[in-house]
Amino acid sequence: MVELLAVYGIKLICACVVVILHELSKVVAMNVLVHPIYKHNQRSKFNIRSYIDPIGILSFMMLNVGWQKPVTINPNHLRDRKKGLIAIAFSGILISLLLTAVLIPIYLYVRADSGYFATAILILIRYNFSIAIINLLPIPPLDITKLIYALSPNGYIKLIQYEKVIHAFFILFLAMGFIGGFVESMFTPIYYILLG
Repeated sequence: MVELLAVYGIKLICACVVVILHELSKVVAMNVLVHPIYKHNQRSKFNIRSYIDPIGILSFMMLNVGWQKPVTINPNHLRDRKKGLIAIAFSGILISLLLTAVLIPIYLYVRADSGYFATAILILIRYNFSIAIINLLPIPPLDITKLIYALSPNGYIKLIQYEKVIHAFFILFLAMGFIGGFVESMFTPIYYILLG
């Protein structure tokens, strides 16, 4: 029982860390890309609680697939609206994939230790990869929808019109295991590397 509680405690901490780092990268990108006129007036602040979606965190802990509450972006405050939205959209995904790549050799080094540290590293690898893949799905307001908005505002409007339907299908597919299965199939090559 204590072992199970410890693992779920590690999962909770790892899910929060992954979400925070994913969103922090977007806040940093936004602060760099904001037009000088707005830099002092509306500097993006990083509020940890505003990016943690309790259902997304719970989903990480139970299904190894989760999400965050994305940072709010006003594209009109960016120096270059299109390039800025694209950079912000990809910054979270790229930092998550980069962290996955950095954590793999660390796990390979410590995996002989079957303790909580090795478990935490493995969970961080899974969650970072998972959040990157989930944010590539065209589900508003996740990261890839910012790219759609930058490249095709009309396509984004159509996406927003069906937002509730898209969310309903996402939850249904998540509950049926399709989303987790999709992410797991993408994770399989990494899993073979980790098994070494």
